[in-house]
Amino acid sequence: MQITWITARDLSSDLAATTEISLCRKMTSLGAKITLISPGKIDHEPFEHIEVKRLRLPGLNTISGARDIRKRILSDSGLVDNADSVLIDWRYVKQLEDELARLSVPWFIIDRGPPASSGLHGGRIRREFLRNIQKRYWRGGWRIASSHASGGFVVSSEHRKLVRGFTGNDLEIFVLPAGTEPNHLLEGKTDPSIHLKLVYVGRIDKKRGVEKIIHLSNSLADSSIKHSLTVVGEGDMEDEMARHSERSEFFRYQNKIPRNEIQNILADNHIGILP
Repeated sequence: MQITWITARDLSSDLAATTEISLCRKMTSLGAKITLISPGKIDHEPFEHIEVKRLRLPGLNTISGARDIRKRILSDSGLVDNADSVLIDWRYVKQLEDELARLSVPWFIIDRGPPASSGLHGGRIRREFLRNIQKRYWRGGWRIASSHASGGFVVSSEHRKLVRGFTGNDLEIFVLPAGTEPNHLLEGKTDPSIHLKLVYVGRIDKKRGVEKIIHLSNSLADSSIKHSLTVVGEGDMEDEMARHSERSEFFRYQNKIPRNEIQNILADNHIGILP
């Protein structure tokens, strides 16, 4: 089986890119031929990777990435027409609607999370403007997929319910949970009844409700439960996370870490938190 997967996630820097890379490795080990197309440069993987070139400007990442895919990548008919199926990130569906309509092979929309602007640039009005654009692209991508795609992928049953609220039930939607590869570093984990360790790795955007992580740590402290809670990631709540980390003996925040350190952090914790 030959699969072409087009994702908007920057696999060289996005800490939440574990699912894409791990799935491609696993499918390759099972005999599939995978071509992963994305921003960012990754090396030494058992599957083929093609880098998408884009402008690193809020609001233009998706538009410029889609333009590069259209002009330079989809023009190579062998990448898509010779594939058995094509997976495409919701961020690119609306921009590439005409190209997707001409595909001679089945294509599937894949959604690793509804839109949430990072909010790292500009003021409140600019952030709201970017969020509204993202929401329009997200809904538009799913509506196009409901009419033309062979199926879709989401991360949970609640996510599927959210999507079907405005697309209906005509499109078959599969749940593909977030995850990570088996961790060989788990043998030295401490007893959670003595010291409970929790971790969140990913975007720390307010729109995702991650402020509840702070409330969780405070509640555990009020209950006299010895614990530590580690948050790793970037987003519009960086300052708030950093301030709480300075005030609390239980809470630790790290802005950015190399991808190869993630497994070490996960191995040292008992419970992973998802938004």
